[in-house]
Amino acid sequence: MSKDILPNGNESIFIIDDEKALLLLLKKLFTRLGYEVFVAADGETAETTFREHWNTIQLIVLDQYLNNYDGMQLLKKFKKIKPEIKVILTSGFTIDEEYKKLESSIIEYYLQKPYNVEQLAKTVRKVLDT
Repeated sequence: MSKDILPNGNESIFIIDDEKALLLLLKKLFTRLGYEVFVAADGETAETTFREHWNTIQLIVLDQYLNNYDGMQLLKKFKKIKPEIKVILTSGFTIDEEYKKLESSIIEYYLQKPYNVEQLAKTVRKVLDT
């Protein structure tokens, strides 16, 4: 897939996912697209990274279920620090509509796994532009 067809940017994004190979791929992709990218593979690292860089991070791409960590609880902590932070929640599990409505007050977009990089890149740009 050519970089030319993917939307680029210069914002700071924070990707949190316990799939390390996916994190490396996404960090490389979004860095090539011009973004400043922070990554974390676990809740503890995510909390530390966010506390250190909350003032520059504009968007979080968060896996809902991390190993030994609830992504939604993590997100609620982030929202206490920076209520206006934009969030794309991802999950490999099917989420029912009631849950999506309940959480829609704290997330901007829900992306079902598996997704492709074009889908994620376009969603990141769309959310940042809103």
